[in-house]
Amino acid sequence: MDARPAPAERPPARPRRQQTVATAGILATAVATGAVLLAVTYSTGGGPGQDAGPRPPAGSVTASNSAPLPSGQVSELSSEGAKLFVPYFFTTLDHALRTGDTSALTAASDPACTACAAAVAAISDAYRDGGAIRDAGYVVRSVNPDSFFTLDRPILRVVVDRSPGTVLGPDGRPGRALPRLTFLSCQVALSRSRDTWVVSDLQTTAPLA
Repeated sequence: MDARPAPAERPPARPRRQQTVATAGILATAVATGAVLLAVTYSTGGGPGQDAGPRPPAGSVTASNSAPLPSGQVSELSSEGAKLFVPYFFTTLDHALRTGDTSALTAASDPACTACAAAVAAISDAYRDGGAIRDAGYVVRSVNPDSFFTLDRPILRVVVDRSPGTVLGPDGRPGRALPRLTFLSCQVALSRSRDTWVVSDLQTTAPLA
C-alpha cells in the first residue's frame, strides 16, 4: 500500500469574468488617483506651462497681506539707495493691486506724482463696495540711472512687466481688464521726504492700474 500523502488540491481557477472585473477595478482606481493628482497640481499653480505669477522684484519685500515697509538701505541717501527704492515702489504697487490697501503706495509717492495718484485712485475705485483686482502684478526687469542722474533729483530708466489682471465688481463679475504689459519703459524721478525717497514723477506709456 502506497503511504505517500495525496497531493494538495489546487484552488479552483477564478472565472475569467471575475478576473476581467477585478482588472477593470484596478485600472479605474489608478485613473481616478491620477486625475486627483493632476487636479491638485493645477490648483496649486504647478501645471506644465502654467505661469505661477510674477516674482517679487529684486530688493523688494516679499508679498504678504501686510503693507511693505522700506528697509534702511532702500531709504539711504545714495545712488544705490535710489536704485533699490524703485523695486520697492513697485512692491507697494503690487500690494495695493492685490489687497486694495494703498497706504504704502501713497507713502512711497510724492503728492505731485500724477501717475502715482492715478494708480491710487484706480485701485481705490476698483475695491470700492467690495470689488477687487485679480492676478495683476509687476516684475521689475531693470533699473538704470539716467544720464542726468544726481542725488538732488535722481532720474532712473526702468523696464517692467505686468501680468494681465481683471477688475471684479462687488458681485464678482469681471469688468475692466488690465492688459499684459511687457518691457514697459518708465522714467522715474525721485525726491527726498522725511529721510527716505519718494517717487515725484513717473513717465510711461500705459496706466499703472
